[in-house]
Amino acid sequence: MRKTILALSAIILTVTAFAQKDVKKYNERAAEVKKEIWDAAAAPFDVKTVPAELNNESAVIIARSFEIINSAKFRFKFSLFGMGGTERLKYITTMHEKVKINDKSALEEYATIEYKKKLDKSVTIGFAKLYDKMETYVGAKIIKPDGKIITVNTDEEVMTKNEDKNKQGKLAISDLQVGDILDYYVRVEELQENKTEKQGPYTFVMGGEYPMMNYNVRLQLDEKVGIEYISANGAPAFKESKNADGDIILELSQSNLPKFESSLWTNAARQRPYISLQYKFIYKSMDASTHFNRGEVKKGTITGDLVDEFKKDFGRTIRYPMPNARLLSPLYGEVLDYFGGKKKIKEIPEDSVIKVTYDLWKYQTFADFSSTQINISNDANYRQANSILAAFYLKQALQFLDIKSDIVLVCPRFGVSLKNVLEYSDFEGMVRINSDKPTWLCFDDIVTRFNEIPQRYQGEEAVLLQLDKAKRTYEFTDKRIVIPITSADKNVVGEQLNVSLQPAICSNWL
Repeated sequence: MRKTILALSAIILTVTAFAQKDVKKYNERAAEVKKEIWDAAAAPFDVKTVPAELNNESAVIIARSFEIINSAKFRFKFSLFGMGGTERLKYITTMHEKVKINDKSALEEYATIEYKKKLDKSVTIGFAKLYDKMETYVGAKIIKPDGKIITVNTDEEVMTKNEDKNKQGKLAISDLQVGDILDYYVRVEELQENKTEKQGPYTFVMGGEYPMMNYNVRLQLDEKVGIEYISANGAPAFKESKNADGDIILELSQSNLPKFESSLWTNAARQRPYISLQYKFIYKSMDASTHFNRGEVKKGTITGDLVDEFKKDFGRTIRYPMPNARLLSPLYGEVLDYFGGKKKIKEIPEDSVIKVTYDLWKYQTFADFSSTQINISNDANYRQANSILAAFYLKQALQFLDIKSDIVLVCPRFGVSLKNVLEYSDFEGMVRINSDKPTWLCFDDIVTRFNEIPQRYQGEEAVLLQLDKAKRTYEFTDKRIVIPITSADKNVVGEQLNVSLQPAICSNWL
C-alpha cells in the first residue's frame, strides 16, 4: 500500500511540475507579446482625444488594427517508420483596438474580454509528435481623463473552461468607467504540422456600430500561399508589396469611417463596403487540385473558378456505367421500385416521374423513420437540407432516368451577390427540368412544394450548369440566367362561395 501511495504521489508531483512549467512558459510569452504590442503600436494609438463632434456618440474607435503573420518551415521528424519531414506552419493574428467609452451601453459591451486561452490537438505517432495547438494572449490598459494609466492585471482572469488541453477565459475590465479610453489587444498564436487547411475567410468591413478614426489591416503571408480576396460594394483594394524574404504584404489604411446608422432593412453583404479574404499554403503537388495559385494574389470575382470546380465534381457523380446506377443512387433505385422497373416508367408521364422522385427525396431527407433515433419534436419541421448536395443527388437520379435537367447555382438575395462569392457555401443549389415549361426543384425544407421557387432566389442572377450535348463526355458547360419571379396573381389562394337562401327557410328563421 505504501509503495502504491508513493507511486501515486510521484505521478501527481510530475504532472504538477509539467503544469507549472507550462504556466511559466505561457507567462513568459505573454510578457513578450505585451512588450511587443505596446512598444510597436502605430502612431494612431498615441491619440488620446476625440473630435468634439463625436462626444455624443456611444463610443468612438480611436484606432483599430488587424494583423496576420504566417510562416512555413520544413521540419525533420523521427518515428518508428524512420525519418521523414513535415511543414511547420505558424499563424500569428493580432487585433488591437483603442476605444473611447462615452455611455453605459458601450461600457457594458467593453467591460469584459472573452477568449479561448488554449486548445491543443497535437498527436503523437510513434516517437514523432505532430503539433496542432493554439494559445491566446490578452492585454488591456485604461487611460483616465486626467491621463492616469491603469494596466489591467491579466492574472485576475476567470477560467470558464479549465481542462488540460482546452482552456477558455474571461477578463473583467473592472476599473473601466464612462469617459475612459480602453486600449486592449487579443493575440492568437497557432502552430500546425502536417495540415494545409484554408485560412479564412476574414472579412474587413469599412465601418461599424461606432465611428472609427483610424483603421489598419496588414497581412504578411509566406510566399508559399495562394491568396484570394474580393472588394465588395465600393471597398478599396489592398496595397500589395513583398519584403526582402519574399513574403507577400497586403496593407490597407482608412480614416474617419462613419458609423452605420441602422441595420434595419439592410443587407450588409449587398450594401456595406467590405473586403473578404482567404488563403492557403500550396505545395507543388497540390497546384493542379485547387483554385488557389501558389504565390499569387487573386483579386476581384473568382466565381468562374468555383463554378469550374463544381463542374468537375458534378461530372464525377454521373461518370459511371449504368449497371452501377442503383448502387450509386439509392434514390434512383427507389424510383424504379415504386414504378416497377425502368420499362414501366416509360409508360408514365414524365412530370409524374419527376414529382415522385422529388417526393421520395423529401421522404429520405425529412421523414425517414427507419432509424432507432427518431426525432418527433417540432424541431424536425425546421430542418433544412444541404441544397448543393441535394442538387447533385437529384441530378444524378434524373440522369439515370433519362430525364433532361440542369443544375442551378444561385446566391440568395440575403447573402453575397454572385460576383462576390468566395467559397462554396455562398452558393445554394436547385435543379431545373428542361421542358417547354421548365419545372424547378428546390431543396429548402419539408414544406417546400414541387415547382416552388423560394422568394429569396427570385429575380437573382444564377449559374446554369448543363451537360455537354456530346452526352458521353459527361462535361458541364455553364451560362448565366435570371431566376423567374412569381407574379402576385400566382401567390393568391382564394375561393368563391355562392350562397342562396330559400324563402321558406328564411321565413322559418323569422
